[in-house]
Amino acid sequence: MSAKKSTQELSKRETLAERTTVAATEFIEQENSQRLAKTARLRAARLTQERADKPAAAKAPKPPRKKTPAPAKTA
Repeated sequence: MSAKKSTQELSKRETLAERTTVAATEFIEQENSQRLAKTARLRAARLTQERADKPAAAKAPKPPRKKTPAPAKTA
């Protein structure tokens, strides 16, 4: 099809294909918007969790490392 035809000029098969295309496009757009919303929600939750954990990690100092004796050399 070189140019779009009006709905009066479309054959039955072309009309069905057009409806299928529109339905699929709407479905894909809906899933994409849901995915983006979920990603934004999870990102916000992760950042909130990281902010809550950061002060606790900063307050607790690391315990000093214990020095282990060097292994004895055998001759």
